[in-house]
Amino acid sequence: MMNDVLKGLGFTEGRVIETLLVTESEEGFNCAPIGVWSEGGYLWSKVHEDSESYKNLSVESRCTANIVDVGMLVEGLFTDLDITGGVVDGAGAVLRLAVVGFSVDGEWGLVKYSVDGVEVFDSCARGLCRAELCLLESAVHASRVGLDNSHVGFIGHYREIIDKTGGRSEVELIDRLISNYGLDVE
Repeated sequence: MMNDVLKGLGFTEGRVIETLLVTESEEGFNCAPIGVWSEGGYLWSKVHEDSESYKNLSVESRCTANIVDVGMLVEGLFTDLDITGGVVDGAGAVLRLAVVGFSVDGEWGLVKYSVDGVEVFDSCARGLCRAELCLLESAVHASRVGLDNSHVGFIGHYREIIDKTGGRSEVELIDRLISNYGLDVE
């Protein structure tokens, strides 16, 4: 049952879902856009060592991953959102996560989660996948008459980013798509 709900929210192998991840400390809630992916029966994320999320997750054993739209993700970068009990006001769904593993790889913490619960507030809620959004943008750009092939560079740049911060399955997904479209990405 839980797996069906997660799949309905977009958590399938090969998709990093951009969430608003909420952690809590003595100072209160911290909310940050962080990619979460499904792999091997667990959810995973990478957090940078200089972040509040890293600090909180390395100490606390719980967090929430809020499924939101693009507008709310962007708003979360620049403003303080209303948060109650780890839930961002307006989220379409929220995953209650327990940290079951935390390892350090250079400047990054790799966090392994089990899912304690899922609350769906909007039956249409579905997580946003960064690789799919990148490919959509490049396809739209490529379809415009008179534009150059700069979208290919964008895909290459994005591929480097997900290689550092995404899951193995998302890297494989974008590599397959580059190969299937015959793109010359350096």
